[in-house]
Order: sequence, then structure tokens, then C-alpha cells
Amino acid sequence: MKTKNIIWIIALILVIVIIATLGYGYYRKATMEVKNPIATMEVENFGTIKMELYPELAPQTVANFIALSNRGFYDGLTFHRIVKDFMIQGGDKEGTGQGSATTADLKDDGDETAYTIKGEFISNGINKNKLKFEEGIVGMARSDYTSYSPTLTEESYNSRKLTILYYDKK
Repeated sequence: MKTKNIIWIIALILVIVIIATLGYGYYRKATMEVKNPIATMEVENFGTIKMELYPELAPQTVANFIALSNRGFYDGLTFHRIVKDFMIQGGDKEGTGQGSATTADLKDDGDETAYTIKGEFISNGINKNKLKFEEGIVGMARSDYTSYSPTLTEESYNSRKLTILYYDKK
């Protein structure tokens, strides 16, 4: 009889330990703070720009930026457009604002075909991205093709030229 009681007590303790372990795991998962990726850019004669990326708001844009960054696409590129007290723009291989990233910039077996990613903002049907361009915001530029043809409106909402915008109103 005494052995039977000891077995029940051990079983009860094991059940309590298992429940506590599971509960603690769920608690940690629910309260864990997931940090957004931080990109750091060193700019000659300027300093360091740190950018917090928001994959939950613009998953394709962030993934594309990270993929290009990891492959060294932005290394050594110049800012082709500088508007004092407003913004700087860069990320073009040619340094003129006319170049685009190609599939070869993303993968080893890619070719020199320029590509586009869907612009992730409200006017393009992406309702979760409510960020507005204001001081400190980084984004991807796009080209306005509507002047060439009214049928190219949809293309104008996609990121054709993969450029970085950094607003600085100081």
C-alpha cells in the first residue's frame, strides 16, 4: 500500500512539473519581444546611418533589401540625389538613378534582367503598412510610368529602381 502511494505522489509531481514546463514555455513565447532587423550603413564623409526594418509591414521590401545587402549590392554605391535638409537617395549601380538591381544581384545563377517587387503601401492595396515618409523613414523608390502611358499605372506602384531614401530634416 505504501509503495502504491509513493508511485501516485511521484506521478503527481511529474504531471505538475510537465504542466509547469509547458506553461512557462507558452508564457515565454507570449511575452518574448521579437526585435526588428537593424541595418547599419557607413557613409563616407557623413557617418553611420542605422535603419530599423519592419518585415511585418513590408515583408517583400525588407527581404529584398536584406538579400541585396547580404550579397554586397550596396557596398561602395554613391548617393546620386541629395536634397539638402530633405533626403538622400542611392542604391543605383550606375550612380545616376537610372540603374536597377538585376536577378544576378540576388543569386549566383541569375542574369542581368532587371526585376520589380510589388510596392507595399496603401495606394497599392497593402493596408497594413501605414508608415508615411517623414524624418527618419527609409523606403524604396519607384518610377512614375504614367507619363509614358496611362496603362502603366500599376507598374508605377511597384519598386522598379531599388533605391534607399533617408529623410534628414536636421
